[in-house]
Amino acid sequence: GAVQRPTQRRSSPQHRRFFKMITAAFDQWPHNHAFQPDDAEHLRAWLLCKVGYRKTVQLDDANAMSVPMLRAAFKAAGHHAWFHTAGTDVWIIAPKSMSFSEMGHRTACDVMAAIDELICDVLGVRSTDDLLREAEHAA
Repeated sequence: GAVQRPTQRRSSPQHRRFFKMITAAFDQWPHNHAFQPDDAEHLRAWLLCKVGYRKTVQLDDANAMSVPMLRAAFKAAGHHAWFHTAGTDVWIIAPKSMSFSEMGHRTACDVMAAIDELICDVLGVRSTDDLLREAEHAA
């Protein structure tokens, strides 16, 4: 498809703040949460998928696929990917790219705001600004 040209360029400070927020969230992630990330990048991938910024591939008749075929499909989905099953249906779910060329300004704002809200809900904080201030003081 055609590459969407953002009408407004993304902000590097916004991008840096987002990644600092993910690291701070990882450092405070509750040990009793159903999802336990391996590292901040794993958390970022999960958060992107959770708020709907993901690609989903349905595997037709996964029962007929060999294990090497399933592994290849999973590997092609990217470093961090999950699968969902319903009966014999299998979907591979992976985050979409956040690169400046792949994600325009408006989408970045929407996705980052949704992740911000999700982090606040999970951590029980009023604002991720508070989370970032705490992280700065702890450093």
